[in-house]
Amino acid sequence: TMRFVHLECLTMWRLSSVNPQSFYQCDQCKYRYSFERTLYAKILRSAFVIHSLTLVTFIAAIFLCGLLASIFDKHFPDGSKQS
Repeated sequence: TMRFVHLECLTMWRLSSVNPQSFYQCDQCKYRYSFERTLYAKILRSAFVIHSLTLVTFIAAIFLCGLLASIFDKHFPDGSKQS
């Protein structure tokens, strides 16, 4: 159950221990800590990916707003009649 731990939680745990070896290995199982981000975290931290996702989200929001405006315009006419 401790395979994936928040880095901040682990750091707090390591710093609060009185055993100096706790900074590098687990007090219970003696596993030496390995600090490596998952593939998804590496990808999502990329500036290119963040900017691309932001742009796609912005374009999708504009498209959705235009679609909603078109639907409202068709279902709720303004009521003016031409003679």
